[in-house]
Amino acid sequence: MNGNIVYRQCAVEEVAPLMVDAVKEGLTFIDGVIYFGAFDGDKIVACSGLKITGNKVFFKSSFVTPEYRGIGIYKAMVSISYSFIVTLGCKKIAAYCTKMSYPMFQKLGFSVVKQY
Repeated sequence: MNGNIVYRQCAVEEVAPLMVDAVKEGLTFIDGVIYFGAFDGDKIVACSGLKITGNKVFFKSSFVTPEYRGIGIYKAMVSISYSFIVTLGCKKIAAYCTKMSYPMFQKLGFSVVKQY
């Protein structure tokens, strides 16, 4: 970990190295998602996806590798994703949460609509 995390929009191919571990934790990846990644040098260490349907946006498929958890990367990813959503003018935002991501969205004022 070099501490110089760079955040940017990225292609699904760049997210691919995270998918095996993310799926083990119960995440799913679907087509048509815009991804943002956190990179430590050339290595992708986190991703967050947005699925846009009309004027509604869903946070989807967010994952931080275990060795990079607890240092604010996920919070930064949500902030960057939210800034992008604002530029789109979307009126409704929802999040598919895991037990780890739910507290962050709760702090942001999200409420539970449906539990699975």
